[in-house]
Amino acid sequence: MKKITTFLLIIFSAYRAHAQIEVYDRYTPDNKLDIDINILSEKELSDEFKLTFFTLIETQWAQGLIGIAYTPVEWVTFEISGGVEYHPALYRLGGKISFVKDKLSLVTIGEKGDGHHNYFYKSTFIYAFSEKFKLGARIWRDHGIGPVGMYTIVKKSGLDVWLMPSYDFEYDTGRLIFGVSVKI
Repeated sequence: MKKITTFLLIIFSAYRAHAQIEVYDRYTPDNKLDIDINILSEKELSDEFKLTFFTLIETQWAQGLIGIAYTPVEWVTFEISGGVEYHPALYRLGGKISFVKDKLSLVTIGEKGDGHHNYFYKSTFIYAFSEKFKLGARIWRDHGIGPVGMYTIVKKSGLDVWLMPSYDFEYDTGRLIFGVSVKI
């Protein structure tokens, strides 16, 4: 899986594209830390269409998705994607809907692999109080539900830090998630 992800990343990076790397860590009350690395990239094909790429690497999981995003109006985007995953199946399908208007945004992601419990969702509602500070709420499978705060340290390079205290009802545990995102 890592070889496939590396290959896709090299192919995709041959084109001039917008990309973002996000690294975050989940802390749980049993002192467990779970580091996660996400790489997102997109290449504009036209005013309405973009080619998208997403890869995720964790200790026990990896996946890579390639998709197409359609923006019918400036503030709405629909995306579908497909790819491979490391565990437990080979295929993975995904979809994303984004609404971004003025200071408000709502982004919802869903994914499905093989098996009854092999699915993922993440929905984030954010209000931008300023160019540097954003606050909102997030529901995120395997992470929980809770408030999320984001602060832009360096606007030009897109260096953001974020924090999400949450409660995961599926695993009946609290979590604290801290992340760093960099646009490249």
